Amino acid sequence: MLWTVNYNDCLHVCSNSCFEDRHIFVVFVIVYATGVIATVFSSVSLVLASRSEQEYELRRNMLAFALGTYGMAFLIWSLEMGHCEVLRPYYDQLYGLTLHIIWHLGAGFGTYVLLAFINICRCQSLGYIVEIDYLWCFPIVKINGREKLLQH
Repeated sequence: MLWTVNYNDCLHVCSNSCFEDRHIFVVFVIVYATGVIATVFSSVSLVLASRSEQEYELRRNMLAFALGTYGMAFLIWSLEMGHCEVLRPYYDQLYGLTLHIIWHLGAGFGTYVLLAFINICRCQSLGYIVEIDYLWCFPIVKINGREKLLQH
C-alpha cells in the first residue's frame, strides 16, 4: 500500500500539538533569543579583542557575514510565522518547499559561517596566520604558518 503525506496535514498536526499552548511557544522564543543574544555579544567581544587592524577586519567581515545570513533567515522565519495561513496554499505548488525549510538552510549556513569565524579567532589567538578561501559561497579557513607571538 502506498502512503502519501500531505504537507499541510503534517503542518496542521505539528502546529496543533506543539504550539497549542502558546506558553510553550513563548518559552521557546525566549530561550532561543537568549542564546542568540549571548552568542552575538560574545562574538562581538572577540572582534573587539583583535590585536591588529588585519585581524579586526577579517573578524568583523566574517561576523557580519554570519549575522547577516542568520538575520535574513530569521526574517524569512518571521514572515512565515506571521503569514502561515496565507502561504499554506503555495507550499503544495512548490513541491513542499516552504519558508521554514529556507529558514533552516539560512540558519544552518549562518551557523557554519559563525563556526568559521570562531575557528579564525582561535587560530589567530594561537598565533597562526589565517586566510579565507571560498568554495562557492562557503568560507574555508586556511592556515598559512605561524607568526611570531607578541611578548606581553
